[in-house]
Amino acid sequence: MRKAIFLFVFAICFAKFSIAQYHIISHSLTNNCLDVQFKVRTNGASSSTGYYLKMYFGDGSNSIVPADTFTTTFTHRYKFMGDYTIKLVLQYGSNGVDSLIFPLTFSGCGLITGILYNDINNNCIFDAGDYLRQGGTTIEVDSSGYAIDTIYGYSTFSYKANGYGLNYTFKILSTTNGFAYTCPASGISSAISSYNSSISAGALGFKCISTSMDIAIHKFIRPMHHGFVEKILLTSTSCISANGTVITNVDSKYPLLQTGGVKNGQKVTWIYNDLTSDMPKMFYVDGGIASTGWLYAGDTTLTTGRTSVIPGETDTTNNTFISIDTVRQAGDPNYIEVSPQGNVLAGSQLTYAIGFENTGNAPAQNIHILDTLPANLDANTLQMFFSSHSLNIFKLKDPISGRVIIDFDFPSINLPDTSFPGQNDGMVIFTINAKMNLNNGDKIGNEAGIYFDDNDVVMTNTVENIIGWPAEVKCLSAPIGQLTVWPNPAKKSLQLAISNWQQGENNSYTITDITGRQLLHGTVDASTQQIDISNLRSGMYFIQVNGYVRKFVKE
Repeated sequence: MRKAIFLFVFAICFAKFSIAQYHIISHSLTNNCLDVQFKVRTNGASSSTGYYLKMYFGDGSNSIVPADTFTTTFTHRYKFMGDYTIKLVLQYGSNGVDSLIFPLTFSGCGLITGILYNDINNNCIFDAGDYLRQGGTTIEVDSSGYAIDTIYGYSTFSYKANGYGLNYTFKILSTTNGFAYTCPASGISSAISSYNSSISAGALGFKCISTSMDIAIHKFIRPMHHGFVEKILLTSTSCISANGTVITNVDSKYPLLQTGGVKNGQKVTWIYNDLTSDMPKMFYVDGGIASTGWLYAGDTTLTTGRTSVIPGETDTTNNTFISIDTVRQAGDPNYIEVSPQGNVLAGSQLTYAIGFENTGNAPAQNIHILDTLPANLDANTLQMFFSSHSLNIFKLKDPISGRVIIDFDFPSINLPDTSFPGQNDGMVIFTINAKMNLNNGDKIGNEAGIYFDDNDVVMTNTVENIIGWPAEVKCLSAPIGQLTVWPNPAKKSLQLAISNWQQGENNSYTITDITGRQLLHGTVDASTQQIDISNLRSGMYFIQVNGYVRKFVKE
């Protein structure tokens, strides 16, 4: 009898302990203008063991959902602005286990959106035959006759208006080269904000006016110790459709896997059609683990690429690249890159590329990227360059630091999962200038947060630029002594010496900038030679001679 009582009491105590061991550990909320999204975390409570979360929204309504082991999400739309008291309860069955009460001030806003399109039909109507722009556009936002903000568009533009019943106008300030706005003639559209709803500001039409063609090849390369990823973006400044080829040669350290092109050894060739200023082309290469095993962080790789020259091109120096890259130990598919890397001058234009990949086993319905811009960047110079998918761009402000936050929003992107390699990733690219008043040694560090549906944020790596040039520039390739360059830094000319130079060999040099763009090319006629670099801008460059590479600075 005593044993039975003991077991009964033990069972009750154990059950109470099991229930009480879970509790709410954190919560956060996001107001996306139309709805408020609450995210709640516990220390492991799950619906599979009988746990639920119930939220009282403070307006007389509530919702109960199964607890998720990681993050549980509630979404609620308030009908009125005001202050609300939120109560959150963690339940085991019908029993409350833990609770949390916190305030919410809901100010509400109105979402205003518009379309940016190419008016192919010249009728100032977005209709059949027209298509959405694929270029960056800067737009001024006015209210009551005053300029209150500057926003950025790509194929659409979006603005979160505080309050409702207010008239907003949107005026085009600038767009990508080769285009001019035509509809309406004023380049201005308007809308009246509405509380907690989306209002259209209409469509702004453009026309391509470019009379010249310049095709450029842009590379994004990520060599890792266990694999290799290369993306090539091809752009044009012309409305005239171009057809041609793109070729890349990947370092022999990596065996080629998937390319989407024709492989021949380490060379991959693609044929493209219908390249225009609003129809860029993207190509990719995936490489596997080297036959010698994983590479070490700090190893270097050499990748080259070129695109065919189209008759009438105004600049062919950006049709090729030579890229020397350092192997990274880790290879997170969600990343940020900056070009140029390393040291830059105050006021320099930086190009940021943010890549994201769905590594899950189900499509990602919605994705958005938050980039809190470094204080040493001039937010007013931001210009969209490329996006792999349709997006909305919002400019926000951190209420504490005052820094500008750029929100790249991909609603209903439905990004495929890992079952569709080459289709389960995306990228945004934008340019922005460093501030002019920076001092040597000032740093510009940037990272971004990527959100896949209701999952926790995925932080990218951090990239950093430093203002000013280092006192000493080190060589990249061994053996030392085969190729020597001086002075370094150089002003008007660069001297080079080749220890193994031989008469009659096909000796040549190539100078590229830090993005891999070929700027100078010539023959080497002697073991020592002087090269005129007076036409190069101040910056960092690479010179390659007979397979040896050195880095130098032009003052």
